[in-house]
Amino acid sequence: MLNLAEIRDKRRLNARYVYENLKSPAFELLFDELPDGSTLFCIPALVERDRREHILDQLMTRGTLLGTLLDRWNFIPAGQETWFKNEVDFMARNVLIPINEFLDEQAMERLVCELNRI
Repeated sequence: MLNLAEIRDKRRLNARYVYENLKSPAFELLFDELPDGSTLFCIPALVERDRREHILDQLMTRGTLLGTLLDRWNFIPAGQETWFKNEVDFMARNVLIPINEFLDEQAMERLVCELNRI
């Protein structure tokens, strides 16, 4: 049976670890601090638009996978991108840093270490 309290606590612990240890200037976290009482799915961040694919590829070759909203929740109507310039920019710059409950302390240390190498 799922223990939702354990899942919540583990995600919050992992998120706090990222917030306390991520030092790379390449990643701009969307929230300056963790929202009180929130249990995040992942940590949203922005990177330079023209560097995102390079950053994602570089991390993937080292075994670190970040997600993006583009491949999951692209809400911009096709052919209407000029009407949504801010949204297009956001979608082109976002990355999702994983904090899943199955990532243990060692995995989180490795993840943040790889992010800090960028």
